[in-house]
Amino acid sequence: MMHPVLGQRRILFGAQVDDVHLTTEIYQSTSIFRIRTSDLNAHVTWQENLNTRLPAGSSFAIELAHNGNGNIEAAVAADTAGICIPDSSINLLDYPPSTPLEFVKPIGTGINLWPSTPLTYGWSLACTKLDPIGNWFQVATNRDKFFHLSHTFTHEALNNATDSDARQEIRFNQVWLAQVGISAGKFSPQGLVPPAITGLHNGDVIREWMANGITRVVGDNTRPPLLNTVSHTCIFRLWCPKRLKVILTIWLLGERVLAVDHHCCC
Repeated sequence: MMHPVLGQRRILFGAQVDDVHLTTEIYQSTSIFRIRTSDLNAHVTWQENLNTRLPAGSSFAIELAHNGNGNIEAAVAADTAGICIPDSSINLLDYPPSTPLEFVKPIGTGINLWPSTPLTYGWSLACTKLDPIGNWFQVATNRDKFFHLSHTFTHEALNNATDSDARQEIRFNQVWLAQVGISAGKFSPQGLVPPAITGLHNGDVIREWMANGITRVVGDNTRPPLLNTVSHTCIFRLWCPKRLKVILTIWLLGERVLAVDHHCCC
């Protein structure tokens, strides 16, 4: 993202990784993968090297979006001494229903997918430490290599979620983030990455976000209703004695999809 600032050129670039702590099915495979401490250490090394090569005054760090239930799931699986109480992570009662892209849920509808118990977060800090990933982030020097924000507790899709489920997803993760010390680091307490960018048309979810201090969420500006289908002729124009005209070409999966005139001072 480029911002025209008188007398200088500034580029803001952010890299965000979602689903931290969760397991993931590898693309076109049945294998399951979960990040390892060696992966985190490798990214720290890569960031440090990159920052040595950036212009003076520049810095870069990855932002991590956390799902605390993944930490609890791994800790419970490793527990052989009855440390984790409850002795299971949160398991949704069913998969959230699929919805059209622009689905708008009527207020007050939906079915609770969270179990009836526990009603509050109750796992101990000792339990979270049984998971190597959860334990890694509890070392402040490790934690502070990255930026952090919430991605909800279990990653429940929120387009058709109830107010109760939305509340639990936010509050459980907030308590977990504070317990393991992530919220004491470079943390955005008012920010959220909604799971799969869902819930933005759900009034119950939005109300719960706001009631629990969430005022900024990640959206998707590639949705068709947000696209300008009329003109792609110019991004911005600045007055200056001399102009440099550059043709910007946007490529998507190897295909040239858009070319625009970009004018900037040289």
